[in-house]
Amino acid sequence: MSGTIMKNQFDVVIVGGGPGGSLLSLILAQQGLQVALVEKQKQLERSFRGETVAASSVRILDQLGLLNRIADKGYLTVEGMAMMDKGQTIFTLDYDAFPGTFKRAIDLPQPHLLSVLLEEASKFQNFTYLNGCAFESLIRDDAQRVIGVEVSAEAGQLRQLYAKQVVASDGRYSKVRKAAGIQAQLKPVERDIIWFKLPRPKDWNDRGKLLLKGSSHVFIIPTWPDFLRVGLNIPKGGFQQLRKRGIEAFVEDVVSIAPEIAPLVREHVRSWKDVTLLDVFVASVDQWAIDGLLLIGDASHTVSPILGQGVNLAIQDAFVLGPLLTQLLRSKSTISAHDFAAYVAERKKHKTIVTNYQLKQEQNLAAHGWAATIRHYKMRLFDRLPIKYKALDRVLNYPATDAIARLAVSG
Repeated sequence: MSGTIMKNQFDVVIVGGGPGGSLLSLILAQQGLQVALVEKQKQLERSFRGETVAASSVRILDQLGLLNRIADKGYLTVEGMAMMDKGQTIFTLDYDAFPGTFKRAIDLPQPHLLSVLLEEASKFQNFTYLNGCAFESLIRDDAQRVIGVEVSAEAGQLRQLYAKQVVASDGRYSKVRKAAGIQAQLKPVERDIIWFKLPRPKDWNDRGKLLLKGSSHVFIIPTWPDFLRVGLNIPKGGFQQLRKRGIEAFVEDVVSIAPEIAPLVREHVRSWKDVTLLDVFVASVDQWAIDGLLLIGDASHTVSPILGQGVNLAIQDAFVLGPLLTQLLRSKSTISAHDFAAYVAERKKHKTIVTNYQLKQEQNLAAHGWAATIRHYKMRLFDRLPIKYKALDRVLNYPATDAIARLAVSG
């Protein structure tokens, strides 16, 4: 590193400019707090990350007056999904059958969401956006309380950002979490996913599909403006072995499960540059806070891609945390880890509901042989029960507004 070390003082420093960190920055900036958002990437482009926003988070974005701004950028409303096995539909979800005003998820490139959040936050002079800056280390006082972070820009210049509270929202591989000595417990997941995009046929509806073939499956999700996002599961750590078989073998694996998109796959998936590997794992973090530092989003609870809940959890983390952190900063000279105990308990409850459901579904999707036959009839039975909407509503539409009310009462 070279050059002079610059020092700045803020109320809050947030490391990680994904949906959770950006939304929290906006909420705090609206309250007049001095906020710095640190993001290592200079550009907003993020391939195959958080492109589905669940109805519960759509409700939050509308409540914050952001949904119309996001609509100006463009998004697609997802009407529902269907699970198919051997060409037969065995399970369906019609999102309009859920209770509440906002029922449908939306699908959009993550840069659309991030650009709106940053544009709105940048209207406040008390907001500072430091993109192209990488986290280097935590700054601690003599009592080992976190009092800031040290970051580096591309030119190698170091900046020391001091804050009353540091928030880590730097994702599943969180460097801030590692620097704090906080351990994540990984739960094994049997498969990874390879994603790619195809042009969407004009007669394709706005519903997702999950196509099953034994223990293999293909996701097909319509996405803005006119694409299909397609994912094939592969054995955990099996990407290198797949590469040895060649891209043509991969294409035929997809086609064997999803013949309806065979011409598109063969035309548009020509090399490994046309696909993206997602390393799937679930991580639990027992300790979300130490004095001066709080983890949110994937840094505190990495989930699987089933039902697209990663970005949903991050948005709700920020929405619930914003009012609480504002209150703490205005009422206390020093915030301790204990001050977030009720928040952590509340958010862990939501995360646990999501993770338990996802792990059960992962086991369900990995079934083969007789187990796959049982899955077929079990899903057909579940599809006929009205309780399916009540059961899934608890996973998909967890009431973040109620969580804020509960925290206000407990505080």
